[in-house]
Amino acid sequence: MRDGRPGEEAARRRIRAILRKASLYAWGFLALGFAVALGGAALAAWVLTGAGLPFLEAWLTMSAIVLVPSLIGIVWRALRDRSDRGSASMTADPTNRAADERN
Repeated sequence: MRDGRPGEEAARRRIRAILRKASLYAWGFLALGFAVALGGAALAAWVLTGAGLPFLEAWLTMSAIVLVPSLIGIVWRALRDRSDRGSASMTADPTNRAADERN
């Protein structure tokens, strides 16, 4: 206990555990989304084999069409969030600094 408040450290541990679990859920849903996208692209490629297209090339093309825009969006959002955090620390108001000094 840093500043004498009982249970503060327990609350911090609980918050960290909740955030860790939420992060795992988010990554799990992301992986599930990619698996569904790859499966859907495989199904579309299988249908296109009836038109004479080779399965592997059709599947790779369909996967790229489905996944590349999503990946670009994820990377763009991550970079934007990182730059927002950097600019927020540069323009932090003094009341937040006082709270940071206590911790």
